[in-house]
Amino acid sequence: MNQTATWEKIWRYDQFLQFHHHHFITHHLLEILRRCGRVMGFHNHHWKNIYRVQIRIGQKTVEAKGLYDTGNSLYEPILHHPVSIIEKSLALELMDEEDWQTRLRMIPYRSIGISCGIMRGFIADEMTVFEGCYSLCCTMPVLAVANELFGQEDGYQIILHPDLI
Repeated sequence: MNQTATWEKIWRYDQFLQFHHHHFITHHLLEILRRCGRVMGFHNHHWKNIYRVQIRIGQKTVEAKGLYDTGNSLYEPILHHPVSIIEKSLALELMDEEDWQTRLRMIPYRSIGISCGIMRGFIADEMTVFEGCYSLCCTMPVLAVANELFGQEDGYQIILHPDLI
């Protein structure tokens, strides 16, 4: 065997190793980043945007599906906290008249055909968003109450603010 053929084989083998080493490192680095993103804030939401959500006020807890919505840009005007939107039926399960008096927030909004609207909202004690074995807990979340039903096809009853996830 001549020396040129031997060097060519060594060079090809070296290229083979470099490619697979690069592929191995890239694959594992992406996996680590993906897992860190899940732990720190569910940053893989573009793969799955429906989450299990629990909302608690005092001793009352409701559970529903929540939709991660990048188009939700509602903020509570005084404290500038992000606002998620829930269906009226969930709010009625959680709150009695006394809760409405102490937790009420008025949230301005704009929408197609509505240049200056006001939604009634409230502050819950806690909202937990679940994804698999991970969870993200928000204390004192602001929730606006929608009068109309939404998400009937996907079964969600909460529209989650993107800053919460």
